[in-house]
Amino acid sequence: MTAKAQVISIKGVLESMVFDLPSATQQSKLPKLERSLDDLNTGEFFAFEAVDEKIEELEAELTAEKVRLQMASLGYPQLDYSFLAWQKKDTKLPAFMVLSLDSNEFSITVESEVDRVVDLDDIMWSTEPTLPEAILDQYENSILQIARLSIKDYDNEEISVSAQFQGVMPSEVRDEVRRVLKSGTFDQIFIICEAPKWIINKTGRTSLRDPLVVRWNEETDQMFLIASFDPTTLEQYVQSQYAVLK
Repeated sequence: MTAKAQVISIKGVLESMVFDLPSATQQSKLPKLERSLDDLNTGEFFAFEAVDEKIEELEAELTAEKVRLQMASLGYPQLDYSFLAWQKKDTKLPAFMVLSLDSNEFSITVESEVDRVVDLDDIMWSTEPTLPEAILDQYENSILQIARLSIKDYDNEEISVSAQFQGVMPSEVRDEVRRVLKSGTFDQIFIICEAPKWIINKTGRTSLRDPLVVRWNEETDQMFLIASFDPTTLEQYVQSQYAVLK
């Protein structure tokens, strides 16, 4: 992946956070990892050399590399999901929201238990939908910012930010999602889109800006891009279907 200037938009994510599909030369990383692991497993070491920890690291890296190559062969590039930590410049609230296939709403609810927030142990918080820990980690600074708003403006009361996605997937993207679900090779599928302007304790609506459909591997904490799509409104979808039926 080539490092580029951070652009807080889906376009910026697609330009800077998607790993290139591996070429034939890049695939040589897999046998190199296997050789390194074999060398450690067959060697003799002193206790102070802490080789067991290195073996665990290599095994995890090897597993992740195998998954990456498998997904690349299917045309799904790996996505660096650290962009989910990006915050809106003016409010320091999340720039992106993650949706499950079961709900069109994303929310973060926070209640501060102290008058000065240092870390997540100082607050009670939850998200909707329930997200993997590695993804939740990306929202830590935004959650703390909401807690500080609770202390500053809401007398430490429970407050939330929430928004709903209003678009409809094109049929070809919906068919691809169904195919991926049927394959059963991945734990979850999420939709990622740009967040609207957040208003405390009110539910916003997302602007229609090319959401991403992604696959999540729980074992390796890896995210893979299935598709980005240009959503239509429900009204447009109904009109198009009616026109076809006519």
